[in-house]
Amino acid sequence: MQHRICLILVWYGDFPVWMPYFLRSAAACRNIDWLIFTDRDTLCTVPDNVRIENLAIAKLEEIVSEHVGSEYRFSGRYYKVCDFKPAYGHFFEPWLRITITGVTQTLMS
Repeated sequence: MQHRICLILVWYGDFPVWMPYFLRSAAACRNIDWLIFTDRDTLCTVPDNVRIENLAIAKLEEIVSEHVGSEYRFSGRYYKVCDFKPAYGHFFEPWLRITITGVTQTLMS
């Protein structure tokens, strides 16, 4: 079995203007899969190695609450999602189809 790497990105709010360039760069990394969770529709073509999953913030709060054992709300502070990066592999395990996971961070402009 060939192992692959999957980088998980969680993005709430409007995509940045440079998102098409990010996706083009991701397409060039054929040995890496990208799993992007967002509350927005994608307005551009997505490469084969990128999967975008629509995930409402309420559903993410439910997933986080289930894993941490108490109710958690982002209360409009969506930047706090990054605090949970070490747990992304656990939170999003049902969406993962491969064995190696990682997290990534995009630079805010």
